[in-house]
Amino acid sequence: MLIRNSFAKGTVSLVAVFLFAVIGAYSQWTKVNAPTPIVTYNALATQVYLDGTLYMFGGAPGLSQATAGAWSFDTKTPDAQWKTLASLPIPRVSSYAAAVNGKIYIIGGFYIANNTRVTTPEVLEYDPATNKYTTKKTMPTATYGMAGAVIGSKIYVMSGIAGGAYSNSTQVYDVETDTWASQNNTLYSAIYPTASVIGNDIYMLGGQTTGLFATVLKGTVSAGNISWKKIGDFPKAITAMASGVLGGNLFVAGGSDADGASGTTYKYDASKDKWSVSFTMPVATYYVGNMVGDGTSLYFINGADNPETYKFVDGAPKPILSFAPNSIEYKLKSGNKGQKTLNIRNLGVTELNVTIAVPKTDKWLTSESGEIIVDPGATFPVNMNVNSTGMAEGVYTSVITLTSDDATNASAVIPVKMTLVDVVAKRLPLLEVFTSSTCGPCKPGNEQLKKVIDPIDRSNYTVLKFQQDFPGTGDPYATNETLNRRYFYGINSIPRMEVDGGWDQNAQSFSTQVLNDATSQICLLNMKSNYVWDGNKITVTVSLDPLADYNESNMKLYVALMEKTTKKNVKSNGETMFEDVVKKMLPDDKGTDITAMTKGKKVTKTLEFTVPGNYRLAKDGQPANRINLATENSIEDMENLEVVVWAQNTTTREVYNSSWATEGPAGVTEDLESSTELTIGQNYPNPASGTTTISYAAPKSGHIVMDLYNLVGTKVASIVNGNYTEGVHSVSFDIQTLPSGVYTIVLKLNGQSVSKPMTVVRFQ
Repeated sequence: MLIRNSFAKGTVSLVAVFLFAVIGAYSQWTKVNAPTPIVTYNALATQVYLDGTLYMFGGAPGLSQATAGAWSFDTKTPDAQWKTLASLPIPRVSSYAAAVNGKIYIIGGFYIANNTRVTTPEVLEYDPATNKYTTKKTMPTATYGMAGAVIGSKIYVMSGIAGGAYSNSTQVYDVETDTWASQNNTLYSAIYPTASVIGNDIYMLGGQTTGLFATVLKGTVSAGNISWKKIGDFPKAITAMASGVLGGNLFVAGGSDADGASGTTYKYDASKDKWSVSFTMPVATYYVGNMVGDGTSLYFINGADNPETYKFVDGAPKPILSFAPNSIEYKLKSGNKGQKTLNIRNLGVTELNVTIAVPKTDKWLTSESGEIIVDPGATFPVNMNVNSTGMAEGVYTSVITLTSDDATNASAVIPVKMTLVDVVAKRLPLLEVFTSSTCGPCKPGNEQLKKVIDPIDRSNYTVLKFQQDFPGTGDPYATNETLNRRYFYGINSIPRMEVDGGWDQNAQSFSTQVLNDATSQICLLNMKSNYVWDGNKITVTVSLDPLADYNESNMKLYVALMEKTTKKNVKSNGETMFEDVVKKMLPDDKGTDITAMTKGKKVTKTLEFTVPGNYRLAKDGQPANRINLATENSIEDMENLEVVVWAQNTTTREVYNSSWATEGPAGVTEDLESSTELTIGQNYPNPASGTTTISYAAPKSGHIVMDLYNLVGTKVASIVNGNYTEGVHSVSFDIQTLPSGVYTIVLKLNGQSVSKPMTVVRFQ
């Protein structure tokens, strides 16, 4: 049956594409499936292309904000995402970057200090090979909001704001001699014009002062000098647009005109001195100075309220097939059914016809669609079902074949793998929340999370909070690691929440149903973890027990050291206490590699970390004020720490399982795991003086009560009272108010009772 996706799924894209289809059908835009990490306002960064990689430096994540962030994107690697680079020494907004002789030069711009805009003359040389910056000769006149262009080994910087005034200067930097020189001024002063090079000619256009300009200048470079002349005007007055060159023609896209943000793309034929309209952009945005590329395509990166990256090619319109995921894997208990969604996208500007086929011999795999039509810019979700009824435990493989009228990708094969097991592990969904004490909507997001998880025993999930550096100046407990975790998911707004690396929405949308859906997913990896303190040194031991073979690439083990509650990072959003706040990742946010795991063979990993230096409360989350995790810490109370461990695939983002680490030697919980009766493990530490952890094994689910009694039989504390599942559980208990002595822990389940002595020592 031929199925067509509904118009609603592609409404925005269709309107944008066909608006100019009759005017110029010789070029097209496609969205790169890799949003930039910079968030919120997303404007005034500087972009450059070098050897197959896009680079982006600085920018304004919010109005009146500046970032020192730097990122790269590999255009040659399928499914690549933006990666974080070493930060700039100082934040940069409205600077200019150019690639010359294998290096990148970041020139000028401004940053914010004490609520004041500071223009910098600094020039940085960035070496991609070493990921390091070198300071070069400063600009003669500090400038921002300028246009720039490269001819040979010289970088031309024109106009912008210099000395607090609109400028028409031309400053030239010679990369080979590390010197600056002044050249003939441009013929008008403006901020946010754009410039590109065709041959030895620089074309500079647009920009603004008190009004917008349609002016176009041609600057011819000869014998080291530049001469400017005015040529025909741009089709409309506009500012803050991007320009680039393809096939000897100049293309201009985006910008802000009299009607606001523009999505129109214009093409300039230099040989005819003629402008024409090409296909419109997928989004209307501005504050992007250049479209950069490799000569066959251009990239429009970021922009006001646009975190996306778009690719532009000049040629006949066509459909473009894209799909995700690139492979599908089902993990099921034998005899069950499973469903996965295959998203088929059309990144082109004409409709895409796709046929979906599976081998007739693999009757366990079926598709809910056979032939589909995908509108331009739309996505068609296809459910792929498996049914393992009557099948034995084992691994089964098949393929899905897509055949389309995308001439460059007429046939694509998607591997399918189904793993069936008779025994499954308990899944603890990993709940990751990205939040900030300066984020107003984060308060109701955290409240919604708390509302859902508080009634549920914490042995049924894990939860982490990653404090962020925005909006405003951000949370004092934001660190490079908590930000890098955000970049890992490509998150560009908060409050944001990830559930097992799959469910990705505003934390306010989290619900009991979402948690139940995650808990019900089949899990084939048992995880147990323990930690022991020795002074300020923590040692974490993790045991991975696979119930099936794990041969995927890019598997990682992550460990997070968190503070249960914090109160010193209160800012502007109304929250006065923050829970489960990540303070350090072990060894860092990059995690630890996990090689292929074989069913039934346990893998043990041990990680150590010594909390360095003294506590410091950072002023805010900005780069200059952040905690240096190598020399200092932001832990308010060393007795208030907890550890979460999880295993995850960094490519698919799938979380295999997670666990709370139990305080105490690994042997305690290992002994309890083999117990078939109600059992209490020895508390740790013992003797105890501050907080102690008590582990116990329940042979079945039921109502569990754990109380503490003194030597004369008086109950002094109720430690546990609630319904729990069977298995090993741990509870931390504060004994700081108890006098020294010997106590008895009494554990009861369904009428059965066991006890264990505990010693408390008060140190004077």
